[in-house]
Amino acid sequence: MLSFSDSFEKTISRRNNVIFLTIKNYLTNLVSTHEIKVEEQLYEESYLSPNGNFLIFKKNDNSYFIYDVRKATEQVFVSD
Repeated sequence: MLSFSDSFEKTISRRNNVIFLTIKNYLTNLVSTHEIKVEEQLYEESYLSPNGNFLIFKKNDNSYFIYDVRKATEQVFVSD
């Protein structure tokens, strides 16, 4: 396991260089796993937001890649 949300309902794991998001719904007891397609070798650090809604990957040039877990969308931004 690489990271998890505060409630442990969302976890990030890696198997054979593939990153997975696992979401457990405690009300229905259902578990779903989704592959997250990112080129992880491009990023030096990664974080899962405390609420488990965003994955944040940091490059060494202060640019960031944000993956929205709920919408399965991504955006890149640069920080000074």
